[in-house]
Amino acid sequence: MKVRIPVVATLVLATLAIPAQQASASSNVSFVPCSQQTTTNCYTLTVNGNPAPADLLAVVALNSDDQSNTEAEIHLYDKTGVSGNSTYTGWDDAPRDQDGANGGRLDLSALVGPNDVIAITFVHSASLIPQWSMVNGLDVDVQYSLDNGTLTTTLSGKSAVVALPDPAVKRNWDDPSTDYTGKCGHVGTYDVVCDVQRATASALTFFARFRTFVDPNAFGFPGLWISTNATWYQFPRLGADRRSLVVPTGAPHELPDGTLNVGVTRAYLPSSLFTAFGVEFTQDKVRELLRVSQEKEGVVTELPVTLTFDASGVQVDLPELTFSAPVLTFGATTTPSLPATGSSPLIVIYALLSTLSGVALVATRRLRVS
Repeated sequence: MKVRIPVVATLVLATLAIPAQQASASSNVSFVPCSQQTTTNCYTLTVNGNPAPADLLAVVALNSDDQSNTEAEIHLYDKTGVSGNSTYTGWDDAPRDQDGANGGRLDLSALVGPNDVIAITFVHSASLIPQWSMVNGLDVDVQYSLDNGTLTTTLSGKSAVVALPDPAVKRNWDDPSTDYTGKCGHVGTYDVVCDVQRATASALTFFARFRTFVDPNAFGFPGLWISTNATWYQFPRLGADRRSLVVPTGAPHELPDGTLNVGVTRAYLPSSLFTAFGVEFTQDKVRELLRVSQEKEGVVTELPVTLTFDASGVQVDLPELTFSAPVLTFGATTTPSLPATGSSPLIVIYALLSTLSGVALVATRRLRVS
């Protein structure tokens, strides 16, 4: 078993100079179901277009300093036989059940199937659309409507199987050790490691975190987000050179039954990114300049990605990948990209994975501002 090289997915930006990340205090608001009486700080949850099962619990919380710096948490649980509560898995924890004897269960498989489409719409006051966000799910789509200080976000997708290692191998984000053997978790707030061959459990899950800022002054890319079935991730952030977007992810190589833990990746890149690079946002230019590849064991292979355009950006779907040791690159190039399904776009996102970890950039969204 090889000691893991940190997983890093990097989207290389062109000519941005952004100050370093800052921190600030925040408040927390728990949302309730929307009704005729409650139309803000509330949510609506459906499955396949119908009201969600009564035991499907949604925990929706908003952390904010003010309307321009918000972070929304969305976590679903099964509360069959229990009351459930408002707790949810923290950023540094492996996905898990709610706290307490009456806490809801992480695994949703008793209530929804892998092909059921979950949709949650939540409404709150905001002045900006999130731009540094992560979703754990498959076939994800996000739509935003910002109208006179009210932000309506609709997140839809299918639940994803997340591989869970033995809790004993969990690495805390502030662990000073640099020995990652047999460990899985965060390294500070900038990296992820996962030197674990096989998960001891798995769960069918659906959760998300929508952030307005990671670098408070790095503004201008509304709607940029990633969805994944990775067990751990870091939020998308600008790299140290202020010319890259880094998205570290990690997960055990195998599911509990020994089958490969397959990563499904989709990235949504808003047109504002292309504008920042000085590249005209047209299908021809994007197809010409975006190149996607993976590096494994020193061999670089181009990947036939699928591009789906809308007026606000482009959705990039990757083929299935294993949580092993590729280096994924979404890179600017001066030569034409692969024909096939419409691969190769602009920007660069590359991921350094170790033998037992993986990358899953996955995301979709359409921006609607009224």
